[in-house]
Amino acid sequence: MITRQVVEEPALSGSDLEAARHSALVSLEKGDLSTASDLVAGRSNDFAAKGRPAFPLYRREVPAGNMNSTVTVLMYHAMGNKRGECAGAEAHYTVTSRQFDSHLALAAQAGLRVRSVAQLLAAPADRAASVALTFDDGHGSNGPAAERIARAGGSADFFINPSRVGKPHNLGWSDLRSMADAGMSIQSHGQDHCYLNELSPAEVVAQLVDSKKAIEDHLGRPVTLFAPPGGRVTPNLRVVAARAGYAAVCSSRVGLWHTREGPWDVPRLAVLQSTSDAQLARWLGHDWWEITNRRACYLILASAKRLLGNHRYGRLRVRLLRSDAQPAP
Repeated sequence: MITRQVVEEPALSGSDLEAARHSALVSLEKGDLSTASDLVAGRSNDFAAKGRPAFPLYRREVPAGNMNSTVTVLMYHAMGNKRGECAGAEAHYTVTSRQFDSHLALAAQAGLRVRSVAQLLAAPADRAASVALTFDDGHGSNGPAAERIARAGGSADFFINPSRVGKPHNLGWSDLRSMADAGMSIQSHGQDHCYLNELSPAEVVAQLVDSKKAIEDHLGRPVTLFAPPGGRVTPNLRVVAARAGYAAVCSSRVGLWHTREGPWDVPRLAVLQSTSDAQLARWLGHDWWEITNRRACYLILASAKRLLGNHRYGRLRVRLLRSDAQPAP
């Protein structure tokens, strides 16, 4: 069956589109994520195009017979109930063990198997009725999370920085070996937690090559996936990753993974402390409007990231976090 792709054109164009973009960025600078989101999603009274997005959003209609090619990929960071368990992790990205158990239960109730992206790449047939779990940064709480996943009969990808392994609040190599022995996928988040778009081409290559070698040397297992820290990428990351021996890149781009699109920009949905069970259930159910709303927020924040630069965006991000907004990584 042929898959149809529907492109939803921007409701605004020319000077109106530029005005919408400018207004969205001004709202971001003020820490007003709600207004910026409304502008992008077409809900603002400031422009005539109500009900349609101001920026291009792409909707792919997948025939029922091919729904197995669409996968929800979740991105976690840390899990903890007490301050000591969460030390070294950002509270915004930390879920409680109760929340995490609930997420696993929701997947089971939806008839979804918990898998790693590595597994789904190696066995395409398993993509049917699966949800992929990933964890960034290698926080020490990832070990207990892996135990819960293993008990549920699942697997997940854990993206780590070798230079931070064994440091306070982070996993050690013995922890990672135990996780790998339990069926977890240990993958690369770069040698250091560096933003690739601030590095020279040679430094970018070193981040991918050195981290891959370090993990493989310590664990004796192939490293085939890469996740760029902070979602910062370079234009030729796909080429660099392929030459370094990787098979996929898991990004911070918001969306569902339509696997026929290939493995070089696997989108993920960031699970936050504020993510409700109802919201996560909609993600698991591939709710188009829910994903579109999240993508609208991501687009304006990604634009701010590019226009403001990492340093200024970092300051803006702190302000948004203090206002309980949900910024991109």
